[in-house]
Amino acid sequence: MTKKAIGLPVDVKAPEHPAEKPDWWRRSKHAKEIANFLSEWEKERMRKLMGLTIDQPFVNTTLTLDDLIQQFIRDIEKKRDRPLSFKSIEHFNCAAKFLKKYRKNIVISDIDLGFVYAFRDWSKTQPLSLVSLSGYFADYRRFFKYARSRGYIQQNVFEDVVIYIEKQEIRKVSPEAMEELFAFLYLKNRPLFDQVWCERMAGLRVTEAAQIKLANIDMKNGLMCYTQKGNRLVRNFPIPDALLINLQTMLMEDAPFVFHFRDKKSVGYYLKRATSFINIEQIKTHDFKKAYLQEIARADPSDRIFEMLAHHSPTVAQTVVEFYADADVDNMRKVVNHAQVHWLEKLELFRKQKDDGKVYLFSNPKSHGKRVDISL
Repeated sequence: MTKKAIGLPVDVKAPEHPAEKPDWWRRSKHAKEIANFLSEWEKERMRKLMGLTIDQPFVNTTLTLDDLIQQFIRDIEKKRDRPLSFKSIEHFNCAAKFLKKYRKNIVISDIDLGFVYAFRDWSKTQPLSLVSLSGYFADYRRFFKYARSRGYIQQNVFEDVVIYIEKQEIRKVSPEAMEELFAFLYLKNRPLFDQVWCERMAGLRVTEAAQIKLANIDMKNGLMCYTQKGNRLVRNFPIPDALLINLQTMLMEDAPFVFHFRDKKSVGYYLKRATSFINIEQIKTHDFKKAYLQEIARADPSDRIFEMLAHHSPTVAQTVVEFYADADVDNMRKVVNHAQVHWLEKLELFRKQKDDGKVYLFSNPKSHGKRVDISL
């Protein structure tokens, strides 16, 4: 199946991220066509990524696990024409280290199904979360699939060995708790308020908001651009009214970046202290993005929701959906503003609050440097 066959732009290059299929994706009226396209696209991507044919003849080898992983990394980097991220390589090395903890000096051709099942049972007794363990076994499947493709082994013994994780109920933060947090931060830590308010109103990850620069914001047209996880640049993202008004009234730092905090740990640490201080349920950095998506989904359950969600993940599925949606910035802004009318009212109430005069310093405002007014 080709892009042209299902109506996708032929000249559009699919991203290099694996095809993922979130639950919301299946609600699209084009779900069947997208599923077929993604399936064929993923097979072709893997063939090109590895630069190999699927069934190369078996060659007996004494290749060790470490040598296999190094070759695996080199081939991917050569095909992608850029190095893998430090985080990816570190994860591969941790997976290899865990396997070697069970048996040292592993020769990949010596590993059989009996070894794999025994290793799986042993791994469940180790002080490791099921999430981490599942990630390690996903890496083992990739390594041995690559080895099979190269003809180093006759069978991918990890192919059908999966660590299952029970689906957990999504934790939801009450709207009242989030409102109380914002009211507190507006008075006691305005720099932190400005940053997490942006995350909540635009549905950004903490790292995405932290990297926004003054040059990325077009106040006149109400647009901004930011870099997503995976270095994917999102252009012409509509700034919701609730965020735009706050940006117009805040004094920004005389620096390249709009917001003060540069990393996730700092924001998470201060949020934890703030929630403890006012005695409300804990609110984590990612709760703002989840609340945003839930809010938008309630506001517009039609197919237009996929258009907006496509701005919030670099996955192939959402990128393909974006092609169908025929992105309309004005419509996106209209839907978001409709969903966030009550936040405009809350923002006005935050401004009318009177400070109780109590000192609550977990961030020094004087360290922010000279500040400049960018309001219209």
